[in-house]
Amino acid sequence: MLGRVNDQLREIGVQDQSANIRLWFELMSHWARRREVQTGDNDILTLERPRRRTVARRTPKQRLRLTAGILIGLYLANVAANVLYKVATQWQIDLLDVRIESLARLDPDDPEIARIRQVIDAAGYASLTEAAPQAIARRSTVKTYLKRHPHLSLGIAVDGDGYRSDRVIGMLRNINWRLRPHRLSVGLAEPAISIRIPAEATREDILRGITTAFRHRPDHVIAMTAKTCRYTAANPGLGEQTGNRLYSFGRMGLTVVDGAVIGEELTRHLQTEIASFLRQDNSERRWQAADYAVRAEDILTDHRIIGRLWRDTFGETVAQDDRRSVQVSVGLDGVSEAEARAAIDSVNAVFRSEGIRFVIQHLAPHRLTDQWKWPVEMEKMLRRGESDIFVLLTASDWASPDRGPVRGLANATVGAVMIQMGTPGETAQRLAHELGHLFGLPHTLLSGHVMYPYENAIGLAWSPGSQKLLAKNRTNMRWFSSITSPVRFDMAVRMAPVMRRSAAAGGAATSEAFARGDVWIRCSAQ
Repeated sequence: MLGRVNDQLREIGVQDQSANIRLWFELMSHWARRREVQTGDNDILTLERPRRRTVARRTPKQRLRLTAGILIGLYLANVAANVLYKVATQWQIDLLDVRIESLARLDPDDPEIARIRQVIDAAGYASLTEAAPQAIARRSTVKTYLKRHPHLSLGIAVDGDGYRSDRVIGMLRNINWRLRPHRLSVGLAEPAISIRIPAEATREDILRGITTAFRHRPDHVIAMTAKTCRYTAANPGLGEQTGNRLYSFGRMGLTVVDGAVIGEELTRHLQTEIASFLRQDNSERRWQAADYAVRAEDILTDHRIIGRLWRDTFGETVAQDDRRSVQVSVGLDGVSEAEARAAIDSVNAVFRSEGIRFVIQHLAPHRLTDQWKWPVEMEKMLRRGESDIFVLLTASDWASPDRGPVRGLANATVGAVMIQMGTPGETAQRLAHELGHLFGLPHTLLSGHVMYPYENAIGLAWSPGSQKLLAKNRTNMRWFSSITSPVRFDMAVRMAPVMRRSAAAGGAATSEAFARGDVWIRCSAQ
């Protein structure tokens, strides 16, 4: 190896061998930071060129600046942690504020209100300079309280004006005090509302008509009526219980009481029903004799009930500038063009406040036969041109063999509406009602509103629940009228009711024809 080194060094003009070897090792350490050369004794020789490191000494002024920068960084990090955690948990404070309002509707002097305010005050930040771990620990008391003290915001719907509000409030206040030893509480999501249960309605109308009647969806809804309500195909043996018959619809968070008499008996039964709901009993049933014998204390003692943490998204609305124009193809069966344009203008006035406008794209005569189904007629109208929805206006009387006289018909799947023309006011009510179904609105049991299922109490005002759903659906609702597939079309034809011309419809007509498989309920005064 040394021979090769000497030869290379002679080529560059270096003669002194000892100097040659030193220079070679310096060159090696310069070209490679670490180079291992095996010696004759099989040892590893590591060569590294020594480095000179000079550390600049900071002046007192520089050290002061460095210390100040570190302290400022720690302060800003602490403030950021406090702010971010406060924002992330603010919805829990909002839940407690809502709970205070709910309890105050039952009893403004409820001592639990003062306790909740103490929890909120204790969870607040003394200042942004407070240590983040300490602030987070203080804030966690809110989550702990929510878990250990379940609360139900109830919605109370009363059929008719026979119940005094102070008696209803007194009953709920009594229930609240009985639940308090179990660290449970109930309140009112909003003041009790008055509904109107018709003499005959579908099960779906009663259930959704009650639960969507509120501005904000309560945790649980209790509906009371003095009428006797029965399924049309009910077993005669179901009438054993007299007074205060309860029906539980757990998944929908609804309890219906018919033959309701406010008193100690109803208070005990509702307390048991609330305890069952808190236990997450989602069964749907008519109460049997065994249910009436159960005590709420037994349920609450045998089961641990933990509060639910949730965010209220039901009240979210779409910005008012997100308006929508819907293209309409109008068919005329014995109706003039002037009458049709007046009908569209009238529903535009009803929907204007909700940001929806209907624009006529096609307007042509469409003669109906003595017997027809709506999907078939829609296919005929589609040949005249595509639109978002189809509206058929007829001057004839029509009846369904299943449900009798029918004034209107809606099919949200294909985006189709049929109404029988009447006076300008009746036409506006019927058309607005059916178009509401196209936007996914169910019936409501608030009389005097657009979506009430019977003509004798339909109005031109929107219920709070309908307004919420319209705000949610008006921009994203889509229909399949322009792209109807054969499979979807055949299904629509099978499900659609047969409409037949009636010489004299007469009688009390529903707002539309109902499906053949609907379950009907009849309610009558005791």
